[in-house]
Amino acid sequence: TALVHLLMRFSQRNTELIRAYLIWVAYLLTGLSGSAVYLAIFRVNILSFLRFELGFFAYVVLGIIAQTALASLILLIVGAINPRLNWYAIVMSTPWVRVFPLLPRAVRVAYPLSGALVEELFFRGAIFLILVLEFPWVDAWVAILISSLLFVVQQSLNTSSRLQSFMMSVGAVAISVVGCLLFLLTESFLPPLVCHELYVIFYFGQGKSSTNAMPKAGGTFFDKERGPAF
Repeated sequence: TALVHLLMRFSQRNTELIRAYLIWVAYLLTGLSGSAVYLAIFRVNILSFLRFELGFFAYVVLGIIAQTALASLILLIVGAINPRLNWYAIVMSTPWVRVFPLLPRAVRVAYPLSGALVEELFFRGAIFLILVLEFPWVDAWVAILISSLLFVVQQSLNTSSRLQSFMMSVGAVAISVVGCLLFLLTESFLPPLVCHELYVIFYFGQGKSSTNAMPKAGGTFFDKERGPAF
């Protein structure tokens, strides 16, 4: 908080937005440094898995369809149980998403996409890849399960309610399971990365177009009781 007020002396932006920038940068740096440490420890060269082939376009198309279909299926089941549940509003009310409309237009695209890049690098590019390469006795499905569970936990930690945690976990499961399968099928980091980015674009677009999904006035990015959203 002291750092935020110090920066306020040199900025006309509100405290909440400055805090959001600081946490955003910390989030990205934590993911990047964590990925670098794990990859260095196990001596895995992620650059060798950045292959690109024209045939990957088909995998990307199938991947994003699979991700959205899996997430939609789960949400349809949830909607059948509780028809009044507005999952768009729940997702858009999560602390890190709620700050999105406050950002300048120039950085709104970079905000979710940079997070998706770091998440993909850490959970698929580091954790999953290391499990597959360095622990051959671990079955592929076990590696997918471990990577997915860790991703779900990470996404849940970024929420402030059980419903938010559940809704974010739905997307995390769809992204992780399909992303890991794409990695196994293509032996490239690019298809799961592109699918994750497209998934984020699709659902942020859906949330933006839903008038009921916009955050209510008075919410803050920093929950005083729970601490930082990230």
